[in-house]
Amino acid sequence: MSQRHNAIGMSDVLKGHPESPDHVRGYPPGHDTQIRPGFLRVQMDDQTREALARDRTIDITTTGRESGTSRTTEIWFMYIECRVFITGPPGVRDWYANLVANPEFTFHLKESVHAALPARAAPVTNPEERRRVMSAPETEWYRGQASMEDLVAGSPMVEVHFD
Repeated sequence: MSQRHNAIGMSDVLKGHPESPDHVRGYPPGHDTQIRPGFLRVQMDDQTREALARDRTIDITTTGRESGTSRTTEIWFMYIECRVFITGPPGVRDWYANLVANPEFTFHLKESVHAALPARAAPVTNPEERRRVMSAPETEWYRGQASMEDLVAGSPMVEVHFD
């Protein structure tokens, strides 16, 4: 089965076009789109959605903040309350600096499904939101690596939006 990863821009969703985005973008009637908090409106097949909810290890391809070249990094992601986050233990990380400088990247699913999804990173800077993410069951491993205060203050963290 081929993977389809077409996106409808958020501007199309918010403008309330008299023409349905289905017709504007050429999607067939009844295509599978969802709007979730933290996500743009994206078409994904069932296998891709299930992989986002269950898988953990991905590759991300970012653009180097200084070199401008593509960099691929294996990393974990977390699916928390229908939102996707990438984080890590406290400290400086090249992947995070690259995403802050160039937020557009490719999110490569590689466990249960192989798919390259265009994505955009949004740094999570609000301490309450950072604490909520680091308190979730999905981030338990990180709580064994550092105190909650250190995780909230110093962990690299982005929310992933699929474009």
